[in-house]
Amino acid sequence: LMRFHTMKMEEINKIIKELWQQTYRGQDIDYISIRSDAEGAGTRSYSYRVVMQSG
Repeated sequence: LMRFHTMKMEEINKIIKELWQQTYRGQDIDYISIRSDAEGAGTRSYSYRVVMQSG
């Protein structure tokens, strides 16, 4: 299950990056991505956040 989640997050972030670079015309942010952190040991609960990448 963890491997599937990681694989899907990579696919989603690839798509988001491509769409961001096609539509955003500013120079301050290169792309955005979604990061996930597991909440607690052994649980299937995640915390998600959007992260801006620059430079």
